[in-house]
Amino acid sequence: MPTKERWAKMSDDQKAVEKARTKKHQQNNPEYWRALNRRAYSNWTNEAYEKHYERTLLRHKHIKEFMPPWADKVAISEFYKNRPIGYHVDHIIPLRGKTVTGLHVLENLQYLPATENLSKGNQYAIYAEREEGL
Repeated sequence: MPTKERWAKMSDDQKAVEKARTKKHQQNNPEYWRALNRRAYSNWTNEAYEKHYERTLLRHKHIKEFMPPWADKVAISEFYKNRPIGYHVDHIIPLRGKTVTGLHVLENLQYLPATENLSKGNQYAIYAEREEGL
């Protein structure tokens, strides 16, 4: 994969070609990618890894609880797969908000830059503005 600076300068067509090339490399060289992931997580202690794993399981469980039976699971999955690099999939109305609770449905999802999503937290924009006095 290219550096962040190089990736930012690439056109959408170039990014698509790079993604396809990387995906093909991952499929043809699974041992290389497993070793790469092992190195990335090798500095984690067992306790840190277990906490991360538990948080991930709880998050997935929570998302399933807020997914109604009529939700289009295929469309939601495609939405996650098509997420631009550097962006997070955000729930417009948070699943665990302080004042409101949203659903895990396609209409409640949006792409947000990672930094913006992390700073937003579990706030719903309308209520967050009211609380700040705007």
